[in-house]
Amino acid sequence: MMAKAFQKIYTKITQITKATCSLRASNVGYDELATVDGRLAQVVRIIEDEITL
Repeated sequence: MMAKAFQKIYTKITQITKATCSLRASNVGYDELATVDGRLAQVVRIIEDEITL
């Protein structure tokens, strides 16, 4: 997937479990999707700047 000008790119994942991964990000909403290793991931939890996909 090619990056576009408005996309935010985060490369440091802070925690990985079998079903989820967490990272630090700002200005993220529940309606956003991410690409993790070529697969789509949905935001499922936001606690301050800790995002869980």
